[in-house]
Amino acid sequence: MAVHPEPASPASTPTTPTPSVAYVSFQGHINLGSTASLLAVLAHLESQGVPRVILALTTRGGDIEAGMNLYEKLRTFSFQLVTHAVATVQSMGIAVYLAGDERRTGPQATFMLHPAAHVCQAGEQLPVSSLRQIITNLEASDARERSILEDRTSMKPERAQALVEATTILNAEEAVNDGIAHEIRMLEVDPPDALVLPLGPYPYPGEIPSA
Repeated sequence: MAVHPEPASPASTPTTPTPSVAYVSFQGHINLGSTASLLAVLAHLESQGVPRVILALTTRGGDIEAGMNLYEKLRTFSFQLVTHAVATVQSMGIAVYLAGDERRTGPQATFMLHPAAHVCQAGEQLPVSSLRQIITNLEASDARERSILEDRTSMKPERAQALVEATTILNAEEAVNDGIAHEIRMLEVDPPDALVLPLGPYPYPGEIPSA
């Protein structure tokens, strides 16, 4: 009787180990498109089980509702979120920055807070009722920003109100003193084999590339 050799087992496909930390850079305007792209990248990292994400942030702010939505979504991710102010974090970017469980700032970074404002279009004519609604919305936005400052820092209500009601620029040390930032340090990739991603397309394609 002929003896047939056992069929060879298919070679197992090597799996790429999940990195212990991923670095994501966000630089630019906060709007519906940019925040959707960022959230897609972060959701992908969460789905792959990345336990820690460092969000390198430079922004002059942008759309209020897009920024508030981003803040709320950032607070729901299961990984530890570290926000790192690289150059400047302004306006609605402050709320996004405060979403971090751990908050770092570069030594030369600045933070700007200011009251919410309505951008009028050239030739725009608004009735009194519309103006009242605009004022109500702006006051609500300022109240939300004060609430986030008080909730995410050790700041007293009077200090939060003073920062929001007047245009205020803080340096790194002042941001730490107010509890906005936790520590001052340069942005460095650590460990060296960490995954480093730019703000990718929406949605983020494929699997996490190997570090």
